[in-house]
Amino acid sequence: DCIQYIVIAASIVIIFLNFPLTQNLPQLAHTVFNPIAPAVFFQFGLASLLTLVFGIFSNHQQWQRAFAADSKQVCKTFSIAGFLHGFVTFSLGTIGVLLAQSGYETHHIQIVGAEYINNKMPQIFSTIFLVMALSGLCATMSSALCAFGSLYATEIATDKEPIKASRQAMLILTALAFAIGIF
Repeated sequence: DCIQYIVIAASIVIIFLNFPLTQNLPQLAHTVFNPIAPAVFFQFGLASLLTLVFGIFSNHQQWQRAFAADSKQVCKTFSIAGFLHGFVTFSLGTIGVLLAQSGYETHHIQIVGAEYINNKMPQIFSTIFLVMALSGLCATMSSALCAFGSLYATEIATDKEPIKASRQAMLILTALAFAIGIF
């Protein structure tokens, strides 16, 4: 997960350093803009707000990372994981706000940043964005598999070998998810 977060953070930095609207940021900052206008709030602000406030508490990854560490490091680990979660969410939300401020008209509100990067920036940035998104999905998937395997091994399995039971549960969940994805 650490490597995946490094890939995500590096991707965001690379995209921001080359994002065309960041050169116009001083001009955008001096234009009339109401960040709590209903259109802006519902298109860009609400999702970021909810993710930042509730994501850290509901996202099992941070809890899992914190308690997988040394018991003396739980607070530090949780704080770092929460900061990284907030960094990713805030950074991607900032892209949406910059796009809203610039007057960019999107066809898909949910993926405005990805749409802009794909349509208006060189193709290499779409590839970087795709790698970043896949890193996030892999981090989520691996954490979910570990959490499911751990729950199964400790709460359901009657085996004397919890590692074996955990691995079997992960394989079953992976096969089930694959089957759902195929059909």
